Amino acid sequence: MDRKDSKNLLKKLNEKSNTKWDMNKIKSLAKGFSKNDMKSEDKMEDLIRKVGKSLGIKLSSDKIQKIQEKVQRKFNK
Repeated sequence: MDRKDSKNLLKKLNEKSNTKWDMNKIKSLAKGFSKNDMKSEDKMEDLIRKVGKSLGIKLSSDKIQKIQEKVQRKFNK
């Protein structure tokens, strides 16, 4: 992820969330997870749920699966 992508991510998060997000807060959510964990569906789902809960977004199983697919495409490039 380059600077432009991270800035766009922060912008979208801050538009949809009531809290102000910065990269340190995002990194703290991913603490304990590695890039290899993104290959494990269970660990990836745990991280997605954790992020969703932090943002105050209820995620259905369908939404989680769509996010997992996007993440897997990104990491399989």
